[in-house]
Amino acid sequence: MSAAAPVWLECSGCGHRVPLETRHPFTCPQATAGDDVDHVLVRRLDPGGVAWPQALSGSPYVDLRWLLSHGWRARALGVEDARLVALMEELDAAVAEVDGRGFRATPTLEARALACALPRPVGGLWVKDETGNVAGSHKARHLMGVMLHLRLEELAGRADPARRPRLAIASCGNAALAAAVVAAAARWPLDVFVPPDASPAVVERLRALGAAALVPAHGPVQSDPVAIVERTLEHRLMREAKVLAAIDAGLETTKELVPRVYDDAPPRIWPLAQRALEAHLRKLEAEGVVEREGGRVRRRPA
Repeated sequence: MSAAAPVWLECSGCGHRVPLETRHPFTCPQATAGDDVDHVLVRRLDPGGVAWPQALSGSPYVDLRWLLSHGWRARALGVEDARLVALMEELDAAVAEVDGRGFRATPTLEARALACALPRPVGGLWVKDETGNVAGSHKARHLMGVMLHLRLEELAGRADPARRPRLAIASCGNAALAAAVVAAAARWPLDVFVPPDASPAVVERLRALGAAALVPAHGPVQSDPVAIVERTLEHRLMREAKVLAAIDAGLETTKELVPRVYDDAPPRIWPLAQRALEAHLRKLEAEGVVEREGGRVRRRPA
């Protein structure tokens, strides 16, 4: 059935086709250690074998399932279309319950000011605004596709919902939040790897979404997510206080701030500390506490 489907999965690097009924079609089986081919699986389609939906219900996964791989994969696995639609609607409703919004088409907006600022004239510039999407970016849209693949395995009777393998993601922001929202909606266990300079707001949100474990960028796995989040936030607040104290003392540039803010760390790691300092400055700038101009930072006037 899948061989004749007008939609299929193919490696963009070597051209190998992966059957739609493959249990976990996330990697190319032709990939070998040491080769320099970018083995990324992508969806291909035969335009003559598919059609744009005549009516749109609002849910992009339901409306476009025959242009994506999910409709054809469900058919290859023997899952009735009505059951697939019910699964998509159930997941979307769960996402909306977790995040306050489900998946819907996002607007395309004309960016006239940006077009005028370009060095060369253009006829028009349009941008896709994904900031109102689930978890605030386009990342959840991709990760929802992964979750649909996993849930289809269960729906087809090929995986036990009581023995779900843990999922994992390494991210400092949008991808981690998106994964946490989708995993929480599906009630799927998730480990999130966050770097030391991740935004405190992101860490707080991951905690609120019930990440089962938060794993730092180095060191052993932390089995107590609440404890590590609390320690991380306490450390961030301490460091943030040192940043503000240094700014109040008249230090303005990164070169000036790092030695003062990280005076408890050996100088050899100060180049790495610049990343963490930048994260603190971005947060303080977003909160309206400081302002930056020409590489210098200062307190924002009240």
